[in-house]
Amino acid sequence: MRIGKEEVLGILEEKGIPYERYDHIPVFTGEEADQVGMPEHMTDTKNLFLRDKKTGKYYLVIMEAHKPLNLKELKGKLGAKTLSFASPEDLWECLALIPGSVSPFGVLNDKEHRTLVVFDEALREEPHFGAHPNENDCSLLLAVRDVDRLLTEAGSEVLYLPL
Repeated sequence: MRIGKEEVLGILEEKGIPYERYDHIPVFTGEEADQVGMPEHMTDTKNLFLRDKKTGKYYLVIMEAHKPLNLKELKGKLGAKTLSFASPEDLWECLALIPGSVSPFGVLNDKEHRTLVVFDEALREEPHFGAHPNENDCSLLLAVRDVDRLLTEAGSEVLYLPL
């Protein structure tokens, strides 16, 4: 069964994880997300779903939205052989998400735990960051530590790296 928006919200309620919910038009890019008028107290993030084709490993990288990512540098930090953006087919197969809806909550759909979640170290203590609840017509503001705990309890591996 796919974990979608309503299931994510139910899990957060069940676990007692505080969040703020903001419904908006569907957004598919960072530029579109900038236009929906999210609160000032939120750290805007981007979620990049990457793949090491040589090893078959997947990585979900979560970092500040306007910060550039050096894939070559990240490849070295992860010890990956190759690193590129995963295909929409891989995204659906692993996380049951479509482009534009990529979210840390997507790894709850990865029952085989093939995806390593990589947070930028700079986000570790942010009081609020934004994440879609597996659908791009809503954003949630919550603490990285709470998402880390939720994903870890679900069996996912979470790593922090300076990006």
